[in-house]
Amino acid sequence: CEPEVLRRIRRRSVARLRHEAEPVPGSTYAQFLLGWQQVAEVGQSSTRGGTDAVLAVIEQLAGVALPASTWESAIFPVRVRDYHSGLLDQLTTAGEVSWWGAGQLARGDGLVSLAPADLADALRPVDAQEQQAELDDLDAAVLKVLDGSGGYFFRDISDRIGALGAGVVDDDRLDTALWSLVWRGMVTNDSWSGLRARLGASPRPRTTTRRGRLALPRRVGPPTSAGRWSVPPAVEGTVEQRAALVAESLLGRYGVVTRGSVMAERLTGGFAAAYRVLAAFEQAGRCQRAYAVEGLGAAQFGTGAAIDRLRTVRPGARQQRASVVSAVDPANAYGAALPWPQPPEGVTHRAGRKAGSWVVLVGGELRAYLEKGGATLLLWGENCAALQSLATARLPGVRICLTSVNGSLPGPKDARGEALEAAGFVHTPSGWRRRNEGR
Repeated sequence: CEPEVLRRIRRRSVARLRHEAEPVPGSTYAQFLLGWQQVAEVGQSSTRGGTDAVLAVIEQLAGVALPASTWESAIFPVRVRDYHSGLLDQLTTAGEVSWWGAGQLARGDGLVSLAPADLADALRPVDAQEQQAELDDLDAAVLKVLDGSGGYFFRDISDRIGALGAGVVDDDRLDTALWSLVWRGMVTNDSWSGLRARLGASPRPRTTTRRGRLALPRRVGPPTSAGRWSVPPAVEGTVEQRAALVAESLLGRYGVVTRGSVMAERLTGGFAAAYRVLAAFEQAGRCQRAYAVEGLGAAQFGTGAAIDRLRTVRPGARQQRASVVSAVDPANAYGAALPWPQPPEGVTHRAGRKAGSWVVLVGGELRAYLEKGGATLLLWGENCAALQSLATARLPGVRICLTSVNGSLPGPKDARGEALEAAGFVHTPSGWRRRNEGR
């Protein structure tokens, strides 16, 4: 066969596949994404549970940098039935899952990425190796101790730093140095316990006694330093191999990859780098380019199975699912693949993908946005179902007390106040609270 004839056949086959998928509205894609990532509806539990379910979630979200406080409060609970912290601890301490820092946030929080151990070394960014010039003496000593080791506990690190001639290092100072290196991606840990303690989720250790005497001092560090500390292995694979793995992760995570989804993850090289790899995937038959979602341009890539599934999502009573997810959740298409809607009339406050904020999606439509702190609420369109979902949803660590709904505080006799009361909110002098939370 003439090679040019085969190329022409391939080009025409690809072009035909692109035109087979009819574009769907953005709200349909938002609804599809919730199902694609198996996010449970409000009032229902996920169909999967246990460590296998947690590992499956981590595989789909491998490499995504999210606030550490969000993983166990908003990501796993809506995807894993009866999730508890022991499931993640079991995977990390067993070496099946690795995590690394990607930037420091306020109040002890920071951006953290998770991935199966066999993918972590290829998905980690390479820029952490370029920060050696920014290290102070203690940082350099910590890296020298950990270099080439299989991992040390906090007290072992402290002792070895002293053996290097640096003298006795204060525990708080060493703990601060370790976490500074973590947020720069240069040090990691085999446990999530220290990070959980940093976020205030772990109780403070109690002083115990034995037969009327104080217990002897234990050779452990602060609660925030639990687990074995180590330097992550060198990044594996060529640039091309790493780019291909990232592209595969994007397809598995979003089903249909758009420019906004890639930009929201702030990947190295941006959408241009991802586009080149996805276009090569298309030529190899591993995905197809199609105008699948209205208004998002022609540079959309998805597998045939994902695009077929997207086309089957149609408005209907059963499909008007209501979900409450974190604003930074990859399953929330708004602020990433889809733009945020304009604020309600007369409101200047805008929604954003912020840690601690929540969105309410009904049938794929964004109906409510709860700002961090639980005091400010934005509502769009018909909001009865949205308010009911917000009133019954489990939001760990959030006590809702609404003092602003679309820019003002509704009174008990206002139409919006009546809707809040009907949905399960109670009017108090300090604001509108959920009935089951009391004062």
